[in-house]
Amino acid sequence: MSLALDPDFLRLLAGSHARLIGAPLVPEGTGCDAAEQARWLYGDAPFCVLAHDTATDPCFVYTLNGTFRS
Repeated sequence: MSLALDPDFLRLLAGSHARLIGAPLVPEGTGCDAAEQARWLYGDAPFCVLAHDTATDPCFVYTLNGTFRS
């Protein structure tokens, strides 16, 4: 499964965001489960998200579809 729609990756990403920023990544009421929230985040979020791995020279592992919209 692609990270874009992976509910477990969404939980990791959203948990990290909440811990570091202090606010939810996905607005409350968006989707009823992590799979729906992952679909919303990847396809419909009105903002950009980039995620990278923990390598010494980090590589991006995730970006939103909306990142490429103008």
